[in-house]
Amino acid sequence: MSDFGTVAYNDLIYIVGGVSGNGTVFNTLWLFDPLLHNLTELKPMSKPRYRFGIALVGSKIYVAGGKLSDPTPPLNSLSIYDIPTNTWSEGPSASVNRSDPCATSLDGKVYLLGGYDGEYNPLGTVEEFDPATNKWQTLADLPTPRGDLMCAALNSTGLV
Repeated sequence: MSDFGTVAYNDLIYIVGGVSGNGTVFNTLWLFDPLLHNLTELKPMSKPRYRFGIALVGSKIYVAGGKLSDPTPPLNSLSIYDIPTNTWSEGPSASVNRSDPCATSLDGKVYLLGGYDGEYNPLGTVEEFDPATNKWQTLADLPTPRGDLMCAALNSTGLV
């Protein structure tokens, strides 16, 4: 399996989506307890997805962009998993369809950066999702378009 997403919450690891070696795309959500070495299947996403951005804000997992399969175009949709209730909901769509973006959270907001368009051209766009207002905002572009990238938030000082 590859192209899945992971987040850690309360010493547990959540593993979302992905694709098998034969091209089967998954909608699964797994919970891994590293202390007990236990893997538990949780409520799946409504649609299979891989090559997406994933971030954690509070007790919610945000899955943005990605692909349903190849050669379908990239998505701009946002799926939100509420950890305490084991439920998924759909949020508002981002303005840019993209696969292979990076996502991170900072100060209670989700940031979605770069990725690829439908023809695998790298993107420089950056979007911010605010769960408090349930709205996306477009920010300044990256200095250089990038796809299949990694990013992280550094304290509350900014993104790297």
